[in-house]
Amino acid sequence: MARQRTTRFVGVLLGTLAAVAMAVTATSSSAYADSSSVAAPAKATRAGIRSMANAQVGKSCTSFTTAGGTSACQNWWCAVFASWVWRHAGVTPAPTTWVATDVGTWGKAHHVFKARPAGQRGNPLVGDIVVFGQPGAGTGGHVGIVTAVYSNGYIDTMNGDYGSGGPGSTHVVKSHINPITARSGGSNWLISGYVSPPGV
Repeated sequence: MARQRTTRFVGVLLGTLAAVAMAVTATSSSAYADSSSVAAPAKATRAGIRSMANAQVGKSCTSFTTAGGTSACQNWWCAVFASWVWRHAGVTPAPTTWVATDVGTWGKAHHVFKARPAGQRGNPLVGDIVVFGQPGAGTGGHVGIVTAVYSNGYIDTMNGDYGSGGPGSTHVVKSHINPITARSGGSNWLISGYVSPPGV
């Protein structure tokens, strides 16, 4: 009789241990699946780019780095700012140049540059990078992130290193401009076009 009780107890104990082991395995698998989905990068959206850009208002060059980790303060940094916003909003690939007009060249190489016809606004969309100066024209241009497009033809842009004073002397600012007449950069150039985020 004692032997039957012992055998029954051992059987119950082994069954309980097996159930616990299965529960732990299931929990571990579930936790792994959850952490994998959390770790996966979010797909970039135009709204996400706008939110990322708007969140940087008032910050100086010390807040931004190149893709390689170099501080934006070491040079003119409007292109570094625009690329930083794209990367942190999940856009890939993104330009890596310091030179504003070379962002336009990058856009052409990736088939995402939209030229602005003379006397027209062109086709700016939220999340685009606006380029002042013709692609490949060298230093003296400017770039910013388009954050709003209005029915009256105007657009809002978020800009790093905007205005005068040299590298690192300005903060991220918002501008409300007419794309047909607006000028910017050291060479006071008109907008040549817009670079769309690839795949967005």
